[in-house]
Amino acid sequence: MELYIAGGVGEHGRNCFFVTLESISFLVDCGIMAGDEKPYPHLADEQIRSAEFVFLTHSHADHCGALEWLNSKGFDGTVIASAPTFSQMLFKPSKTLRLEEAFPNGSGELYGMNIRWGRSGHCMGSVWFRFEHGGSSILFSGDYIEDTLVYTNF
Repeated sequence: MELYIAGGVGEHGRNCFFVTLESISFLVDCGIMAGDEKPYPHLADEQIRSAEFVFLTHSHADHCGALEWLNSKGFDGTVIASAPTFSQMLFKPSKTLRLEEAFPNGSGELYGMNIRWGRSGHCMGSVWFRFEHGGSSILFSGDYIEDTLVYTNF
């Protein structure tokens, strides 16, 4: 499992993480940096086109505001998020999959990768994701609140 940080670490906004496995590449979040002259994630066109999924932690622009930009740059994959997150988003992607339908018990498998998710409590529909593959795992929480629900599952 290889992680490329395309934005969001050390800055408020532009949250975006590109994950590569042997058989799949995907993004977790794709936010914009409000007020920046280059607000989009630091992704190469090849990375954008190779991503098969975007997993969204929640609907705030610093986590999903670059979806329309991704589509204009060649992203043709599926966006995966909670139903409340989709209902709050201004841009409506053409290929979507609701977490509640894809992984109804809070976990499942996709391309040999185990996926777990749960509510983070940051805002309506906000979730955390844990991806496990080949003995490695990574947790993405998006934003969270003081009394977060993220750590109750670990």
